Amino acid sequence: MTAKTTYEYADGSGNVYVVRDLSVEYKPVTPRNSSSGVYSGGEPAQATISSDQYDSLVNLIESAMANSSIHQENREMMTGLITKYSSADTTRVVLKRDSSEKNTIETKLKKFLGR
Repeated sequence: MTAKTTYEYADGSGNVYVVRDLSVEYKPVTPRNSSSGVYSGGEPAQATISSDQYDSLVNLIESAMANSSIHQENREMMTGLITKYSSADTTRVVLKRDSSEKNTIETKLKKFLGR
């Protein structure tokens, strides 16, 4: 996995986390963009993470992408969406709402951002 690979993770509410170059960025849903017209994901945030933290997070994301038993075809509320952008291609995987991998990814991302 090179630094040119970028991962986006959209949580079950549509908030997006961008992982690249030893950083995690949080792009929250705003009321204007939410399906209810009211929900807010909070304030945007960004954090620098160590090389070990980055490797751990990428390994977790890649593992979830490789585990087809936790995937589903369609994106629904409360599912997770991983999008991997590399120089070769773009890959998308929808994680089932009840998968432990989905919950672990979300917990780790929030921890890195101090949430």
